[in-house]
Amino acid sequence: MFVNLGPVLYYTSGIFTKAITDDTGWTRGTIAAASLPANLLITLTLPLVGWAVDAYGTRRIALLSSSPLDSSVTSNALRSWHSSICAISWLVACWWKSAER
Repeated sequence: MFVNLGPVLYYTSGIFTKAITDDTGWTRGTIAAASLPANLLITLTLPLVGWAVDAYGTRRIALLSSSPLDSSVTSNALRSWHSSICAISWLVACWWKSAER
């Protein structure tokens, strides 16, 4: 239903650890700990999201969650060079949605 980069970032982070260590001088533990807050938040909120989807349906929860996502993507696009990446992501999402019909 949605294009999500979460798994890509989570499962490929180890590939970039050496380059980040060389570039910044941080330890591997520091780099791995950087994703800890997000992983904890996901672990704690997924049961709540699952309950909400069961109780209210996928469509309502997706609609409710898309507004904050849209706001964050838009604010990110307006403040940096990410605008082209966000525009491409938006186009891919629109294509994906139309391909599902």
